[in-house]
Amino acid sequence: MVDLVEELAGRVLGERYKLESHLADGGMGAVWTAKDLKLGTDVAVKLMSVEGSMRADLRARFEQEAKAVALLRNRHVVEVLDYGTDGDTPFIVMELLDGIDLLATRDHKESWQDWPLAEVAGLVIQVAQGLGAAHKMGIIHRDVKPANIFLARSESPEDVVAKVIDFGIAKWAESKAILTATNVALGSPSYMAPEQIRGQKIDARVDAWALAVVAFTLLTGELPFVGKNGPDIARQVVAGNRRFVEPPIPNAKRLERFFSRAFAQNPDARFRSVEELAGEFVVAADAPGPLRTAARAVSEAVKDPEGMAETQDAVTNKLVRGPKTPDVSSGERRADGRDEDLEETEIDDDRLNASAGAAGRTRRSG
Repeated sequence: MVDLVEELAGRVLGERYKLESHLADGGMGAVWTAKDLKLGTDVAVKLMSVEGSMRADLRARFEQEAKAVALLRNRHVVEVLDYGTDGDTPFIVMELLDGIDLLATRDHKESWQDWPLAEVAGLVIQVAQGLGAAHKMGIIHRDVKPANIFLARSESPEDVVAKVIDFGIAKWAESKAILTATNVALGSPSYMAPEQIRGQKIDARVDAWALAVVAFTLLTGELPFVGKNGPDIARQVVAGNRRFVEPPIPNAKRLERFFSRAFAQNPDARFRSVEELAGEFVVAADAPGPLRTAARAVSEAVKDPEGMAETQDAVTNKLVRGPKTPDVSSGERRADGRDEDLEETEIDDDRLNASAGAAGRTRRSG
């Protein structure tokens, strides 16, 4: 792997994008920082692996991700700037984000339970805006989870902007849920709706379900559906066996009513859209709020790169999301982007590992 990184460093893709720093690896390839030689700007490049490039189905999925996100222009969705091939290797060019993903905040802070209720509502609103924009274009993400929600620095040092990343398994709304060669649906079991697990026809409500799982986990510190492994989790989801919201969580009764609807087995009994889900969550939570806890987590990650490194060394399947930076004493920051569903491969061998749709950086031009 080291030899390959050294070989790729400095390579110019499409006579325009010069690869600089290797950031992350996923099941379909790697993410790099790069310099746009035409515009002189820093970008993120998702470069498909040699093995993936040889498979027509994976190439099609990779191109599909580029086309899906390129159609979107929303503050809460990572922006795709270009798509091309270099020889036989496809690549996607994206905006270079400055921050960490939601999963990394848990790893750094050890818990999600210190998120104030109002801030969880603020996060749900922002993610719903990004997903809602995708749904209006007929695009279903199908893999909404903390690793695919990026917390990017904003103009205010006390706040961040949530962005949806990694549309690698997104599908058009009229399509049936795509199954792998092993006849299982793509996605992360802990965040999948029952119809998605069964491989049935899906719509935007599967993303609403997943967003509700994210909200539940931030509030309680635990996933609503748990099991010994991926298949067991899937069985619990299909059976409707979940945890409940209980005191001392504020507004526990109202929130439990909200989640009872959000996790209804029948899609017709759920919220009709992510926007409706977000609106009802705000009502149940009592107030939206800026993402100040997330902002603090991002700030701490930048100020304490050694602490982040210790956290990463303690876990497996990690992603490095932090190239050299001028404002950190050690010169480097890392943020973990591992997939929380460690048994996911038992459900889907082809599913890429938690991929950085766009990787974080502590410096950003412009």
